[in-house]
Amino acid sequence: MEWIKFGGGPLVCLETALAYRWRGVEVGGGATVDPKIDAVSDYERACRVPDNLGTIELVEGSALVLGDMPLETSVWSDALKNIIIVRLFYIGPETNVSNLLQNIGDSSFISPQESIIFETRSSHLIIFDSAFPGDDQKRSPFIFICQKENIGF
Repeated sequence: MEWIKFGGGPLVCLETALAYRWRGVEVGGGATVDPKIDAVSDYERACRVPDNLGTIELVEGSALVLGDMPLETSVWSDALKNIIIVRLFYIGPETNVSNLLQNIGDSSFISPQESIIFETRSSHLIIFDSAFPGDDQKRSPFIFICQKENIGF
């Protein structure tokens, strides 16, 4: 599995077409919806999400924030093409995460710790460190494609 590289801040997931609007720690001119908030960076807004999952409104659409603490994060697709965002709190160094995920049954998702509705207009999504601008390709963003109905956390 490929793991998303980040500097420790919250990760943000949004449509690839909207990534250029995300300005990270730069103040003003970012992805904000409200001019009164424009004095706050997009990164600050992401840091204000109190839980592991949250959304923030953008000028166009919204961003899913994978917040709380810096966790190893990846995207995995099962045999039915369901997309699962994987975040590891702790796992032994010898553990094969792909094998673990292949053996997870649907019952594992019946009572999630957190859930959220995240609507997009496009199935092309990107996950990256919220501290960096979305159009900074040197930061190796993690791009994936999913259907609106089949994303899990």
